[in-house]
Amino acid sequence: MNCRKLIFALLAMTASSLAAQELKSDDYQVKHKAEFRIKAEFNKTWFDKLSLGIDEEVRTVLGGSGSLSETSYSGGKPSPSSSLLEKKDIPAAFSKSYTTVSLTYRPLDYLALGGGYTLKLYGDKGWNDPKEFLRHRLFFFLTPQVKINQWKISLRERLDIDFRADSVNLNEKKKTEFALRSRLRVDYTMPDKPLRFHIGTEIVNTLNVPTGYLNQYATTADIPHYGQYISYVRPEVGIRWRLDRTNYLHFYYRFDYHYSRDVNITHKGANVELTHNSTYKHIIGIAYEFGM
Repeated sequence: MNCRKLIFALLAMTASSLAAQELKSDDYQVKHKAEFRIKAEFNKTWFDKLSLGIDEEVRTVLGGSGSLSETSYSGGKPSPSSSLLEKKDIPAAFSKSYTTVSLTYRPLDYLALGGGYTLKLYGDKGWNDPKEFLRHRLFFFLTPQVKINQWKISLRERLDIDFRADSVNLNEKKKTEFALRSRLRVDYTMPDKPLRFHIGTEIVNTLNVPTGYLNQYATTADIPHYGQYISYVRPEVGIRWRLDRTNYLHFYYRFDYHYSRDVNITHKGANVELTHNSTYKHIIGIAYEFGM
């Protein structure tokens, strides 16, 4: 009987500690960056239906600035004002490299579908453990399009599946992350000129960001429900210059807005710490394409 009472007491203590867990801080981290990207592409097409693509892209941060502010919570209610915790400059540095292999199949003139694999190398994760700086991605896409004279309008839906190799708390992050990328793009080819212009916008939605723990222990009537969210908005303009039958140069500018939630669960302190990360990035890109 005493043993049973002891077990019930331990369970009650555990339940009460979890019930007392609440959102203690709500930080807002904002970054502004400029980035340069350079890419080399190889494309091989068979019978105007099936294409193999291999490309390597290197990304470098040219500089920027960041700030971190905090809103404190008491009893699940936000304080009336936030305080600036940190402000710093972001130095120029190598950011990432992407190595991609893809296949595209065009069963119809107005439809393309395919998939591929990307090896991502992060330059800001340290070089001691490959599990920290390497990521793997599978992706699948479907692109219907309409051509009207020199104009082409396309809508691409792409599913990204990112695989993490490092150790994570599954209540904070997923080992396998899913995201849906939707891109609307308009291309215009100049008659009798080797130039093609484009303008478009891409929106990325998270599909499986962990929300159960955050909503269970951090949400009150004063804090909104946390669900999936739009993580990227990417408007872009660019131009492709055809040098000859097999060589092309691409130039583009992209404004990249990125939002993410960073959840830190501290069991000992019975706290849930949430950071809203917003990054505003100006990107200049150059790509060389060799097609066969």
